[in-house]
Amino acid sequence: MKPVMVVGTLLALFASIGCGTLYNLDFNTCCCGGRPDSHRIYGGVEAEIAFAVKNLREITAPDNALSTQIFGVTFVSVLTLLDLPLSIVGDTVTLPLTIAAQIQTHEQTKAKQARTETREPAATHTTN
Repeated sequence: MKPVMVVGTLLALFASIGCGTLYNLDFNTCCCGGRPDSHRIYGGVEAEIAFAVKNLREITAPDNALSTQIFGVTFVSVLTLLDLPLSIVGDTVTLPLTIAAQIQTHEQTKAKQARTETREPAATHTTN
């Protein structure tokens, strides 16, 4: 492998370490309503696994050359093996934030449901 490819691969690996946790902690969502899937308990680990599965499916498509499939599977596997433990640690450290966000989301959902139920007219029952 050429030195440029080695350096590029290493930079890509180090740049993406912990990205599942960073994706999960989308701070725009907290105050501005961004992505509904952020601030989930161990959401960084979920995102990491979903990323790996999605990319492995794309890489192993039958129209890709075998050498491309082998390199891609190896690259995604190594990246996932390096990043997943860091996302686990990052998600564990950020548990207080994600638990509080999940509680807040649950309370907001319950409040919306309560408001919706009070707005709907009650069904009237007549007795004969």
